[in-house]
Amino acid sequence: MAFIQTLIDANPSLYLDEIQQRLYDIREVNISISTISRALTHLDLSWKTISKVAVERDEEVRAIWEGMVVSFYIKFHHSRSGKSH
Repeated sequence: MAFIQTLIDANPSLYLDEIQQRLYDIREVNISISTISRALTHLDLSWKTISKVAVERDEEVRAIWEGMVVSFYIKFHHSRSGKSH
């Protein structure tokens, strides 16, 4: 259970089959999707909770990325036009 919790904490948008694959790849544990679903319920994690965290995380990353792109664009534009700040 702790491993599944750690997976979800690190990657809140994982699908059940992705959790299943990681359990197999990392721990060599072959477990059914329904068992994973029950484990998430036992951990008091619902799809709604996981989705909300994933959306919030994506928006934060997107905002950082947009800020970097804007900053790069402004620097590039000013260097090409000969303007300095």
